Amino acid sequence: MSGAKGGSVASVARSHPEKLRGLVDALDLDHPGLEAAREAADADDLARAGREIVAYYKSGDDAAWLQSATVTPGEGRDSEADPLLDDEFTFQGVTGTVPREDESLDWEHTGPRDDDEWAYFLNRHRYFGTLLSAYRETGNPEYAAAFDDFVRGWVTANPPPEEEVRRAPWRALEVGHRLQRSWPTAFYGFQTADAFTPAGRLLMLAAVPPQAEYLREYHALEHNHTTRELAGLGRAAVCWPE
Repeated sequence: MSGAKGGSVASVARSHPEKLRGLVDALDLDHPGLEAAREAADADDLARAGREIVAYYKSGDDAAWLQSATVTPGEGRDSEADPLLDDEFTFQGVTGTVPREDESLDWEHTGPRDDDEWAYFLNRHRYFGTLLSAYRETGNPEYAAAFDDFVRGWVTANPPPEEEVRRAPWRALEVGHRLQRSWPTAFYGFQTADAFTPAGRLLMLAAVPPQAEYLREYHALEHNHTTRELAGLGRAAVCWPE
């Protein structure tokens, strides 16, 4: 697991201005509580707008049922979450270590058996919940830092495609899984964790609208994939009403 290098709002404004601009443009800055972000955006101060957006979600009550009380710091360990710190994942009983490319996981890695399904599971991000549970139980910031590392790596390595694709990071079913379950739970569950960096928060938020738009455009029209994909779209609207 790589560290939290480049975890500031300024680093996002400097390295990923298009993502921060996309987030600012996507948000309804007339929403109560976002007045300071609106003022910064009107002044074309992206970094300040980003800081105000981070502060808004830290102090807000959206998706209150997913938010955690402040966790007491600790050094405890969790046997289920610890392998994730070494980029080791188990899906459908098959364990493998995912290689890294440019400090991010290879998100199309198909596991030790070269199985496309393994890559799909990697991109559903269910293990965010494992890290969150471990953090809540132990107070160990390593678990929050691992989540931050994974989500920042995923967003920067997987820009939205311009057309429908079947690659694991952007297959519509995986997008639906993320927005319906793993992303809202982790985003709000880690709000009180200092190791969830401002950069991680902004990059994750910036990736929500493109995923929702992708589902609107390319969701399945029949069978159970439709249910999951549209559930993801609906959950995104409920959890991020702005």
